[in-house]
Amino acid sequence: MRALARGGVDAAIDTVGTDEAVDVSLALVADRARIATIAAFARVAETGIKALGGGPGADPGTEIRAGAWRELLELLGADKLELVVAATYPLTEVAAAHEFVIAGHAGGKVVLLP
Repeated sequence: MRALARGGVDAAIDTVGTDEAVDVSLALVADRARIATIAAFARVAETGIKALGGGPGADPGTEIRAGAWRELLELLGADKLELVVAATYPLTEVAAAHEFVIAGHAGGKVVLLP
């Protein structure tokens, strides 16, 4: 594994949750504080990696999301970010909007209008 990552690996995020996925991250990333998982919550305590998302003891990312919108709005206003709107629906058609989203990748944001 290390031969494939010649320059080293600075950080890893496990989105699989298997022991193998976590073990590979542990083998490649020296600083366990720079390894996170959104799935392997049972391995967090024993390994010292971070848990993200909605699992037990996980960081839901509230602070990051609370501050991100300001930066995103600045980028959008400076034409450095493109916001793709796939569809708009009146709030009264929220069920149709939900069906559109779960049918597959919408290709952009779905906006509910008052």
